[in-house]
Amino acid sequence: MVYGLEDGRVCAESDEQRKQFEARCISDQGFANEVAFYISSREALREVLLEEKKKTWASITPKDLPSGEETNPLRMVGSASENAGAPVRKMQFKKWLSLAVAASVILAIIIYPLVSKDSGQDLVQSYVSNDLSRISNTMDASRDSMQAAINAYNEKKYQSAIDQFKAITVSDPSNIDALRYLGQSYLLAGSYDNALTSFRTLAAKPGLYSNPGLFLQGVTLVQRDDDADLAAAKQLFEQVVSQKLDGEKQAAEWIKHLD
Repeated sequence: MVYGLEDGRVCAESDEQRKQFEARCISDQGFANEVAFYISSREALREVLLEEKKKTWASITPKDLPSGEETNPLRMVGSASENAGAPVRKMQFKKWLSLAVAASVILAIIIYPLVSKDSGQDLVQSYVSNDLSRISNTMDASRDSMQAAINAYNEKKYQSAIDQFKAITVSDPSNIDALRYLGQSYLLAGSYDNALTSFRTLAAKPGLYSNPGLFLQGVTLVQRDDDADLAAAKQLFEQVVSQKLDGEKQAAEWIKHLD
C-alpha cells in the first residue's frame, strides 16, 4: 500500500488506507516525527527550486527571445530553453530541471520507507481506532445500567465504563456483552492485563454462537507489544482462522504482516 502527501495532506488509494495512515500518526510518535520531517524537507526543497526558477527568469534578457515575446515571463523560460543562440540560458534551464528531478527522488527516498507498507501493528491499531471506538446503542442497551455504561464508553470515559460494566458482570454473570465491553474498556484504557483476563473469560464461555474472545486476546497482545506478544498474537490469529471464529477475516490479513 503506497501513500503520498500533498500539501501536508495524506493521499491514499482508499479511505481505509488514509485512516490507517492517520491512526499510525496518532499512535506512533516516531512515525509522526518522520512524516513531519518529510513535510518540512519538502517545503525547504520547494523554496530552493523556486529561488532557482526566479534566478533563471531574472537572467533572461529580451535579446534571447524571438520578437514579441518579451512581455510573457512564462514563455520567456520556454523560449530561452529552445533558443539555439542562448546556450547559457539552456544550461540554466537544464540545471533547474535537474534540481527538480533530484528533489523528487530525494523526497521519494525519504517517504517511501515510512509509508509504503503497513505493519501488522498498524492494521490492528486501525481496527481498534475505527471498529472498537464506539458501541452501537442497539446492542443490549435495553437496561438502564447497560445504556449508561455504553454511553460512558462512547464518550471515552473508560474508567467509568469499566466500573459500570464490571458491576453488571458481577450482578449478571451471563451477560456476555457486558463482559466483552468490559474487556474493550480495559483495552482502550491501556490496561492490557485486565483486558486479557476479560477476553480469556469470554473465550472460555461455552455454547456461544458468536465468540470474539480469542480474536480480542490477539488484538490486546499486539497493542501491549511486550516480549513475545506479537508471536503469541499471531498464534491466536492462526487459531481464529483455522477454527473460523469471530474475526477470521481480519486475522487472516493481519497474519501476513505480523513477523
